Amino acid sequence: MKSVYDILQESLQYKPQQKLSELKPFLQEVIENNCKTVLEIGSADGGLTYIFSELFERVVALDINHTANFFKENIIRFTTDSNNSNKLLQKIEELGPYDLIFFDGNHTYEAVKVDFEIYAPLLSVRGIIALHDIKDTLVQRNANCFVSRFVKELEASNLHISTKIFNEFADEWMGDLEREKWVNAGGIQMFKFL
Repeated sequence: MKSVYDILQESLQYKPQQKLSELKPFLQEVIENNCKTVLEIGSADGGLTYIFSELFERVVALDINHTANFFKENIIRFTTDSNNSNKLLQKIEELGPYDLIFFDGNHTYEAVKVDFEIYAPLLSVRGIIALHDIKDTLVQRNANCFVSRFVKELEASNLHISTKIFNEFADEWMGDLEREKWVNAGGIQMFKFL
């Protein structure tokens, strides 16, 4: 079996938008929680989709414009606006429940909240919800990224039984965006529910 490190290295060809140093401890955590099925909201070039497909039995990936150039039997892609996927929602529900739901789609506060309201009910018992780009930085605010605001509300709701943050990463960037601009952005917060 491949190591997480090897899988992360292989994924670089698909340009993951998350930093390897935040992904590695996060992935170790979800592996330890015996996750098998993943719903990924926002998949871009498919870097994280590839990683998930190497680690888990089934990956359902939603994106408004999939640009991944690879296909694997355990990946099911839906090209849709995650906030407006009414026609596909029944199919997405039928493929669940999901042990991990990873939110990294539209990063406006309103869109993240709607995504959560739509897809969180598809979480399996003792499942994990994770959100990317949780930092509250000037760069993220200027890009209309307010995931941090939704995360604060979720923390205050007391619906979860535990939370972990993965954002103490090295000075590295793997995505297509301007490295210097985005180096302090990112972060993953993971919530476990009853």
